[in-house]
Amino acid sequence: MIYLPNKAVKSVAQCISNPHSEVFNISLLICEFPDNLKIAKVIPVYKTEDKLCVNNYRPGSKVV
Repeated sequence: MIYLPNKAVKSVAQCISNPHSEVFNISLLICEFPDNLKIAKVIPVYKTEDKLCVNNYRPGSKVV
């Protein structure tokens, strides 16, 4: 997987947004998704109040 700096992506966002959305929409239509998009690391994200209470966390995910 290739990681690009945010500045690089933002500088070409207008050029790549249409092709990117077309690929994504076709992927949804044919129900085929890249394996990399199916795997995520789930991490607990603190919401509020008592940090020892499990109910005060929500799941957060990051594509691995």
